[in-house]
Amino acid sequence: MLLDSKIPGKIALLEKTYDGLRYASVQPISMDYAETSIHYRGIPPQDSPLEWRHILPGQAWGDSWITAWFRGSITLPESLHGQTVFLRATTGAPESMLLIDGQHSGMFDPNHPVRVLALSGVAGHTYDVHLEGYAGHTFPGTQPYDNPIAIAGGASQDGGVFVGKNSRHFQGVELVTERADVSAFVYELRTLRQLAATLEENSLRRGRIQVAMQEIFTLVYAKPEDVCEEVWRKGLGEARSKERANHPHSRNHRPLPHRHRLALDCPGNVAKVRTHLFLDIESHGPVPGIPMGSERSVPRRCYAPPLSGDLRSHAGTG
Repeated sequence: MLLDSKIPGKIALLEKTYDGLRYASVQPISMDYAETSIHYRGIPPQDSPLEWRHILPGQAWGDSWITAWFRGSITLPESLHGQTVFLRATTGAPESMLLIDGQHSGMFDPNHPVRVLALSGVAGHTYDVHLEGYAGHTFPGTQPYDNPIAIAGGASQDGGVFVGKNSRHFQGVELVTERADVSAFVYELRTLRQLAATLEENSLRRGRIQVAMQEIFTLVYAKPEDVCEEVWRKGLGEARSKERANHPHSRNHRPLPHRHRLALDCPGNVAKVRTHLFLDIESHGPVPGIPMGSERSVPRRCYAPPLSGDLRSHAGTG
């Protein structure tokens, strides 16, 4: 089967697309905010001099050496009782510290855009949410001709940085739930893609994975926004059957004994172990997907001995 050389790149883009669909929005959370140059290690006390104001998505905040605190609350609906529920937040700061009901509960950053609100949500319970985000500070740089870069969502750590008034933009905080099937599809696809990238070029497993990825690409919508959710999720279900069949932990990919693996994945060693591959080995279960040809009347599948002991001790007389 001829493989499209562009498939690995397309699969990486597919993975990124569906990674953004792993969580479904339930409802936005109304937030207030206050800016301060004071460093609080927890929720600012009631008698603090902060001036709290309502904030809307898209609103600007920040200045050099300024920290913003955001606060809001969410009452869990009855439909989510007992489920694991999450928060998704984009404050505009490079990192945002999360506190739930006064307890430190992690950080939001580009690699962690979603955090757990409750592992088993309680319907009717009101969760108090606080976030702290530091806008950053102006830094002249380390070299004579450094020109500070104006902050626009991030800048180089080594060069000069200029953080000005209203340089950060709040995008919102919302309650979300996980689409478990989408998360599974993304992680399984990532596993196969990374595995294929690390295997030998002539590895049989690598070839099978590449064929599977090409089939997956034909089953999954590259632009899921063009169809309704029910349709694109059905495509994921069909694609996951291909993923599971080629997953490293699948029964279809039981590891081969060392000498067999050398012959299959390292072409330079084939001649050394070829005779062992074509001996009538005592049956200890099939290794699927390895056609052996018609030499010496050997069946189409190889039968592998146990991992321990000498290979010849399991060989027939020929």
